[in-house]
Amino acid sequence: MNSSLRSLLTLAFTLCAGAFGISAAHASFAIMPMETQLKMPQDGNSITDEIEVFNGGDTPLHISSSVVDWKLTPDGDYQYAEAGTEKSSCAKWIQLSPPEFNVAPKKSVRVRYSITPTETLTDERRAMIFFASRPIPVKGENRMGLSVATRMGCKVFVSPAQPLTKNGVLSDMELQNAPRQRVRVSVKNPGAATFRAGGTVQISDEAGTIVAQGVLNSAQVVPQAERNLWFNLSAPLPAGNYIIKAVVDYGAKQNIGGELKTKVTTAPMVSAAIAPAKG
Repeated sequence: MNSSLRSLLTLAFTLCAGAFGISAAHASFAIMPMETQLKMPQDGNSITDEIEVFNGGDTPLHISSSVVDWKLTPDGDYQYAEAGTEKSSCAKWIQLSPPEFNVAPKKSVRVRYSITPTETLTDERRAMIFFASRPIPVKGENRMGLSVATRMGCKVFVSPAQPLTKNGVLSDMELQNAPRQRVRVSVKNPGAATFRAGGTVQISDEAGTIVAQGVLNSAQVVPQAERNLWFNLSAPLPAGNYIIKAVVDYGAKQNIGGELKTKVTTAPMVSAAIAPAKG
């Protein structure tokens, strides 16, 4: 493995640990890439790609793989299911080589996988390829301590050769007051292709004065699903009437927008004055 690839995988090792909520000290391996988008060739029945699995620790690892279905909740939590459960699944089309292997410390193994559709592909399909690790005991060593097993996943998307049109809808808007004041903008994907949505929010009072504005977080929206985008206010809005405007960019030729008229009925607790007690 050359030095540039080793540097990239070392970076991926750190990023993977953060993405999956594992400290760098406890993470034992990394994968690269963590997401891949493939397009079936015009005249091909299958497509092949590879994933690099890197052991960043000091102990040999045994790696096993699995392929599952996945989807996202509106707030971005992953939900997993058995391969072939979801309508959008390509999990049963995937074959891995090798599916199970050992990786020496500071070394990597390339895992090739092929996707062979068993039906005509007219929309985007997806799956998650998981790699789970466990330390291999070294002869002659008597190690005491906690052995942490970890699992990393690569999201795989596969699309037909012909381009798919992105289709996004701004489905809902809301001003929330708890646990802190923030704007929720919900975006639906009724189409056949995944997109990433982000955007901006502008809040005006009755006089038309802009009292708050900012950027919505960016989120991946898979087909036939909905995601919530958020804008956290730096300071609570006082009581009054407001107009909230949102513009969402999801990678299409035109952005989508929405407007919400809302009323804050009570002054925020942080700015409320305490009236003196009557004698």
